Amino acid sequence: MLDFARKRLVKRGLKNVEYKLTDGLNFDLESSFFDRVFMVTVIGEVENKDYYLREIHRVLKSDGILSISELAGDPDKMAIDDLKDLVCQHGFEVSHIFGTHRNYTINFTKK
Repeated sequence: MLDFARKRLVKRGLKNVEYKLTDGLNFDLESSFFDRVFMVTVIGEVENKDYYLREIHRVLKSDGILSISELAGDPDKMAIDDLKDLVCQHGFEVSHIFGTHRNYTINFTKK
């Protein structure tokens, strides 16, 4: 997936991007380093969501954005209200919701 993302971004001329591969348990990443974290059809598949969200909170800068997208047809898709409840328990607040219950993106801001 990283190679796929890299090819797409290079094609678009975007150069201010870093690629990091982690195992989802040990984020060997600097605290308060990232401006944005994007997750597309991922959160429903994460086994330990609480740990994962704590680590994302740790690596995001103050006022950093966690953007989570879910799509219709994904068997592990979380409902909007369930996702909001889960993520807000970990030091985030909802900043924007785009789409409908079928396909949506929710942007959360680190408090």
